[in-house]
Amino acid sequence: LCYYITFLVEHFSFQIVHLKEELTKRGVTPDPKAKKSELIKLLQKPKPAPITPPHDPLALDAKLKRAQRFGLTGRTSPGARISTITDEETKKKLLIRAQRFGLPVNDQGKTEASKDTVKEPAKHVGSKTGAAVDDELEQKKRARMERFGLK
Repeated sequence: LCYYITFLVEHFSFQIVHLKEELTKRGVTPDPKAKKSELIKLLQKPKPAPITPPHDPLALDAKLKRAQRFGLTGRTSPGARISTITDEETKKKLLIRAQRFGLPVNDQGKTEASKDTVKEPAKHVGSKTGAAVDDELEQKKRARMERFGLK
């Protein structure tokens, strides 16, 4: 009863334009010459239930098979798990392949990168490394100090 009263008070404070907008949001086309009380009665009717897609077991089964094929877990299969690379057999295969291509790898299957190999691409790109940057900055500072007479 309290809800009904607050509903009426709330909607009586609306203008007719607002009531018509609310009805069109709900999918009801009001009569253009309808009175305010009639519009409120239309608003009091329960909202129509949202349309749900029909339950299709074949489509559900196809989605489940696809999820299993790609190693995905979905809402349809809570027990399925994502396959990881922690299998010993898979690790061995990856290690053998990495060694065949000459990649340095450790026991966990990760590649080892030395500092020199990391610095090589930086030289080609043109970015400076450590000591070279410091020397260059010091030279610029000295030149600036000499130019402005600060020593």
